[in-house]
Amino acid sequence: MKINNVQKHYKIEQKRDQESNEDQQRAEALQNYLGRMSDLLLDERLYDDADKDDKDNPLRVIGRSLTVAILQRLDSSRKGIVLDFLYTANLITKKSVISLKKADLSEISYTTDASVLEDPFLDKLEWGGTLMYELISPRNFSNIDLFGTNLSKVNFQNAFLYQARFAYANLTRSNLSWAKLVEANFVKAILVMSEFEGAVLNKANLSKATIMGTNLNKAELQDADFTEAHIGPIHFNRKFFTTLSEADLMRANFSQARLTDVDLSNANLCGANFEGAKLEKVILRDAKYDKNTRWPLGFNPPPEALNIDVSA
Repeated sequence: MKINNVQKHYKIEQKRDQESNEDQQRAEALQNYLGRMSDLLLDERLYDDADKDDKDNPLRVIGRSLTVAILQRLDSSRKGIVLDFLYTANLITKKSVISLKKADLSEISYTTDASVLEDPFLDKLEWGGTLMYELISPRNFSNIDLFGTNLSKVNFQNAFLYQARFAYANLTRSNLSWAKLVEANFVKAILVMSEFEGAVLNKANLSKATIMGTNLNKAELQDADFTEAHIGPIHFNRKFFTTLSEADLMRANFSQARLTDVDLSNANLCGANFEGAKLEKVILRDAKYDKNTRWPLGFNPPPEALNIDVSA
């Protein structure tokens, strides 16, 4: 019995040592990455011709290669440091200097873990005379460009993401509840089992997006574009429904979209456009609509939906 206990204790200690070594390796890898990127930032050619493809600028090719490689190695907290750094350096804003297409940013949180900011390697790094840890404090990500990025299980809850670009991104199981996403671009994005409760998505572009099993309850979606979007449930052990209960969808455009088993109860549909859309088993209990709401040809809203023109 004593021998078994000794062996068990040895394995536990061995695992701790391994995890400690791996964590130190990740810390050193992050230090090296930030150092090399800082050197690139000192060369103004990195920002030249931001509208052109990476292949036209060798420095941008190097920057993207370094970034994609490091993101594959890091844990979620240190991925957050990389994201903050790139955003602060204006490398991933509207005219992206470095593309994050197909990069792995899964499981990050937009607020950086305080314990990581205390990493002893970071307090020695400087960029432009400023300590690196001062540049990666939590901030908003307005105009960030995350086109085609793997953002599964990310946490952007309460984040400021005005005009952010999520086109073609994978946001499976992501949390953007109560985030500010006015005019954000989600064209052909994948929103599966994601959380957007209370998010502000006015004038957001969700055309051709795949929205399945996603919570959009109480979201603000005035003038949002859902053209040709696929909105419905997903089966994963059990059936998860897409819900837009109490959402403000005034003047939202659902033309040519497909909505299956979607909960629109208590939603504001005044002025919304459903022309050409397919509505199958949609819940419209206490949903409000008016004379400006345009329904698919031959579709009659059920009695439990509220025509505010008649109610008035």
